[in-house]
Amino acid sequence: MRHYILYVIFISIIPLFGCQTIHKNDNQLSKQQEILASQKGLIVNYLNKSVPSMALKELRRLMRLHPKDADFQNLMGLTQLAMENPSKASKYFKNSYKINPRTSVALNLSSAYIEDGKFLKAIQLLKKVNKDKVSENYQYPERIFHNIALAAERNRNHRQAVKYYQVALSENPNYYLSLMRLGQLYEKSKRPLDAQKTFVKAKNSCPKCFDPVNALAMGFIAKGKHRSAFRVLKRYARKNEISDENRMKAKKLIVMVKKIARSRPNPNKKGKLATSKTGKRKSQAQKRGPRKTRATTF
Repeated sequence: MRHYILYVIFISIIPLFGCQTIHKNDNQLSKQQEILASQKGLIVNYLNKSVPSMALKELRRLMRLHPKDADFQNLMGLTQLAMENPSKASKYFKNSYKINPRTSVALNLSSAYIEDGKFLKAIQLLKKVNKDKVSENYQYPERIFHNIALAAERNRNHRQAVKYYQVALSENPNYYLSLMRLGQLYEKSKRPLDAQKTFVKAKNSCPKCFDPVNALAMGFIAKGKHRSAFRVLKRYARKNEISDENRMKAKKLIVMVKKIARSRPNPNKKGKLATSKTGKRKSQAQKRGPRKTRATTF
């Protein structure tokens, strides 16, 4: 599975609440639910650690015992998606949504469609989900619009993609995923100032993230603004909260910026050198006086 996933994926497990005054049967049921929650947590952990093969092994056993559990169906969909099997993932997300309709599962299904190249199908699903009663109280509408935009972008409809990334950001101006994608679309559309502004917002939205800093630095390098690139990278590398991996990336880019800056000649220095040489020639000519002209012979 790709290390950088641009679509939105959700692992949603129904929370369990304890109660002190419950009957014996309820107590037994509560224990069973706690065991199930623990098993689901284990699978989520495997997926977070990028070990889908272990998640698949556990899920196959558990789904034989609990074939109608919506969470297991959703987790199996995520596992199949992690193993780059979007067609199979779609089947399990559909099963989960039928058992327990949830917006988060519909988003996962749209992600499977996007990965499977079914962009229009993903857009149709998301627009329908957005109008559905299930999504009336959904707390993160920007995620729906982000996936619509991403499906449009992957379908090479950049105008529609920009529109829906902007809609997503109207719901949540600090939504990092949409800010990054929109900035990159602005770059492709040769709108460098809009791209720069958007990457700055992404950087402020996620101070630990390297990608917006990298995008800003590369934009400055392209314009020949090496000092600006150096400054933005240096500030980022000094932050205590960033990971060692990202710090190393920033430092490598700083070295690259320095090399590029040194390799490019400074036009100002050349100009000064040229004027000084011409000045010397003029003074020497004045000392010698006017040259004698020879008659032309035929």
